[in-house]
Amino acid sequence: QSLPDDAGPTSLYNLFQELKIAWPKSLPADISVYEFCRTVRISPLPKAAQSALYYFYTDKYPLEILPFEPEPLELLKLQIKGKRVLTFEANYSLWPTLKYGERDVLSFWLHDLIHAEHFLSDSKKLRGQIGFYFFVYEIMNQKLLEPLLVSHEFYKDFSYLISDMNSHPVHLIKTLKALICIYNQIHETTDNAENIVWKRIMQLPILSSNSEMQQIFEKLNTSNFTDIHAIKLTDFFQQDLYHLTLS
Repeated sequence: QSLPDDAGPTSLYNLFQELKIAWPKSLPADISVYEFCRTVRISPLPKAAQSALYYFYTDKYPLEILPFEPEPLELLKLQIKGKRVLTFEANYSLWPTLKYGERDVLSFWLHDLIHAEHFLSDSKKLRGQIGFYFFVYEIMNQKLLEPLLVSHEFYKDFSYLISDMNSHPVHLIKTLKALICIYNQIHETTDNAENIVWKRIMQLPILSSNSEMQQIFEKLNTSNFTDIHAIKLTDFFQQDLYHLTLS
């Protein structure tokens, strides 16, 4: 969260002193957090992470601060609301030993900030991602993936798709279909298992009245899928799918 106005202009300098981190000699001790994020380039810090940090501090990026790593479904729901998460433990005495999976605290902050930049930096791409995540949430509500979610491998890859794969919506939906195809082939119970799951997805209310979009979904990941299809698919996900579903 942004520091309160009464935190004082030297709060960042004091934080460095408290943590026993060397303060760069070229920086004035009274530099504000805003000016620090805006002007100081930290060489080892990825540009995407620094950009997200600056826009978060200036209230341009809506990040939900949580003291724990959220489950994939929790993060999916946040992304449907147009938010990402910043996992932050306020007790800094725990930072030297705290781990999130295999990542230390700093690595996980960078992870969260980079994903925030990929999710929030482009408004059109953001709308498309929100549309895709809402579409996936509808699939889960209808329990269409239940036969596959019993597979640990599918669950792991699917969890990554819905929580940590911030990308273009066409890439996301192609990945979803590819995962369904791959894991149906591995755990196949019928000759046409992949088509059965995908055809059920295409019968969702959000698609059932849109025959053109159903045809495009059918052509995904085939040689018949064209750039025109990709443009129409992008436009589809950039709609307000939530209200479209209710209508």
